[in-house]
Amino acid sequence: EEESGEEEEEEEAAGAGAVAAPLSMRSFAAGGGEVAADGVEVPSDGGEVSAVGDAQPPVDLEAEEKKRAAYGLCFAFQTGTCSRGARCRYAHLKGGFDAASGQGVAAPRAVGLQQGKAAPHVKGVVHCSARNQGKYDALFSLHEDFVAVVKRFFGLGDGFPDQQLVARAATGKSVVFLSAPLLAILLADRHTRLRLINTGVRVFEHCEDAALPFPFRLTQEGIPCLLPYMGPRQLIFASTSDMRKLLSDRVISGGALQPDIDAAAPGCVVVVHDPRADRSLDPGAPTPLCVTAVRTKSSPPSILLRLKLNETCSLLRRMPKG
Repeated sequence: EEESGEEEEEEEAAGAGAVAAPLSMRSFAAGGGEVAADGVEVPSDGGEVSAVGDAQPPVDLEAEEKKRAAYGLCFAFQTGTCSRGARCRYAHLKGGFDAASGQGVAAPRAVGLQQGKAAPHVKGVVHCSARNQGKYDALFSLHEDFVAVVKRFFGLGDGFPDQQLVARAATGKSVVFLSAPLLAILLADRHTRLRLINTGVRVFEHCEDAALPFPFRLTQEGIPCLLPYMGPRQLIFASTSDMRKLLSDRVISGGALQPDIDAAAPGCVVVVHDPRADRSLDPGAPTPLCVTAVRTKSSPPSILLRLKLNETCSLLRRMPKG
């Protein structure tokens, strides 16, 4: 009896000296565990106790690299707002694409830059958010080898701003030309907050044609972007009568144009309306009437017009007689 009385006194003393934790400190964690006053989380399932604020488990870099290759970086993780943790499909890795150095990460799956899915001439991302699900334009840089082929074929000089040539998708079927101010704005948008609806002038379009040295043809709307920098080899200067004949028949050979046709390489050419037979372009003058065509590999070679019929009829109505 004396021993039991002493035990009761000790329990009462211990109870009198205990300080109850404030209600705010007894809030429940997301997993159902109670947080005690000393900052220790007490899990409800009887698991081990861990101090609140301990370091997060180490990141599985190999798994995150696989996510980056398939889906790209997590935009929310970059800003510290992602709550998905390991369940997030996007990679939780710091750092983004540096367009100036040409090194970057994979873009989202929706825009097609998966491992092995990008076109050979597509190099990396210029502007594409990890949350872009194909609703907006995504721009990609081009490999130096592809740009070198384009410059060599069309005789583009060193003054041509080849960094302004980008692909509009990872498949690279359309190559567009951006103005220098627009490119600077996109490169400065490091967090890709801008949403691109329609960007750039379409210059090259993918085309499987045996007559072309590489599988891209020059578009009609892209001529003004290249014409000031083009060399004379792929330029065909045509008189008014020859231009009308080309627009009417959609093919022309022989006559005064034959020397220029023979000198041109097989592939895309630009036929320039030259009514005064100057055989040159005035840099300060407005862009003359030009059409895109293809110089064939046949013998003797000829020029085939590559314009839609409605565009051809519109140009014919604008052409002077004679």
